[in-house]
Amino acid sequence: MSTKPRRAAVVSSGFTKDLDMAGWLPYGLQRRDFANAMEAIYDFFESINTALMGRGLEWFENTVRAAAVSNVISDLSAASVAKHSNGLVLNRKHNGHPDLIPRGTYPDDTVAAGEEGVEIKSTRGRVADTHGARAGWVCQFNYKVDPEPIIARRNPTVITHIYLANVTEALFRRNERKTGLGTHTSTLDKSGLAVLRQGLIYQDPSVAKK
Repeated sequence: MSTKPRRAAVVSSGFTKDLDMAGWLPYGLQRRDFANAMEAIYDFFESINTALMGRGLEWFENTVRAAAVSNVISDLSAASVAKHSNGLVLNRKHNGHPDLIPRGTYPDDTVAAGEEGVEIKSTRGRVADTHGARAGWVCQFNYKVDPEPIIARRNPTVITHIYLANVTEALFRRNERKTGLGTHTSTLDKSGLAVLRQGLIYQDPSVAKK
């Protein structure tokens, strides 16, 4: 069996037409910033899964919890955008919000809860959970993990959609817990999801628009 998994590819035609000319991308973001983020994600999965398969182990996506995969995609995306973009840097505050902030806006590029910047989220579902309803720019990476159990037949994990939108607190719904265990989360409601989807950045041509 091959120890070299297939690598997903960024498809140029998947980007919204004339994205850089549309005039609505904030903080100097450009199409290339999102392309670089996807390349970083695909490089990571190809490299780590090649190593795991070489040791007779399962793919990373099947070894760790789904939440861990989402966290890796979010972190890689944020780091890549910060590295390549002209106007954004990583928020140096641990668990600070948002993930990316405008360079030089906050002292030492550190803020616990800033009003300016972009929060990065990723999900296998329709919309990602957040730790609280917050207004501001949200960039969501939707991804798909192939459920095929036979590794040799498995397709690589692919970013299916990227959305970017400026949302308000009113567009979130609170997810109540039935027990005292766990942390309350918030999720964009139906109206919020509609706003998010209006900010389509990228759609992989291999998947149907949802």
